[in-house]
Amino acid sequence: MGKGENVTKTTPNFQYIPPNKFEKTRYSPQGTTVIHTFSVDNPKTMWITRMDRKMDHLTQLCARLQEAASASPYAEKKLVFGDGCQNPRLMMIGEAPGGDEEKQGRPFVGKAGKNLSAFLETIGLNREEIYISNVVKLRPTKESPKTGKAVNRPPSKDEIAFFLPFLQEEIKVVNPQWIVTLGNVPLKAVTGDAKAVIGDWHGKPFTLEDGKILFPLYHPAAIIYNRALSETYQEDLMTLKGLLEK
Repeated sequence: MGKGENVTKTTPNFQYIPPNKFEKTRYSPQGTTVIHTFSVDNPKTMWITRMDRKMDHLTQLCARLQEAASASPYAEKKLVFGDGCQNPRLMMIGEAPGGDEEKQGRPFVGKAGKNLSAFLETIGLNREEIYISNVVKLRPTKESPKTGKAVNRPPSKDEIAFFLPFLQEEIKVVNPQWIVTLGNVPLKAVTGDAKAVIGDWHGKPFTLEDGKILFPLYHPAAIIYNRALSETYQEDLMTLKGLLEK
């Protein structure tokens, strides 16, 4: 390709429209849709193009997951995909969405969003600077014996196994420098260690095989049920803040 030659970029079958809604692409008679044309000798445009490609990869990943889920036992469940900065320094991973996330179609909103805001304030970041996702992309529920309504439960092994390959690809596409896991489920998913326990891993950085840095934290919900962990959790956050400032 010659210098300054125009390049036409096309979309996949779906466009990713935050917060996590799908919209069919309108195709031209040639079967493609032009997004923009750019000059390859413009460094800023090249950076934008790389971000567009990352968005395309996430779009395709979401579409594949939606298709796989529709042919699975989870076909009736609403999926909640990752959300946030497309070129983040830090990616945060929880275990699964709750009721508020299911309603809004976005991770870490409602009560979880308040915990997230407190977390980000402590480490000196805002939501727009990070990428947020969960291991399991649907809300695991059970029937409450008291009310008969759906309530949250931990994700099952089958649910984790179904969504794990998509999380692994999501991490590769987002490509953060830091990964912060919340609780045991994402810790085991990211490390591949089924015996990993947050009590042994929390508050310390670990370099993964691909060079990314893992920093495990207790799940904020654990602090609610065990107030004795509150001081430990705050100390871990301050450790993370110090590492990010280096």
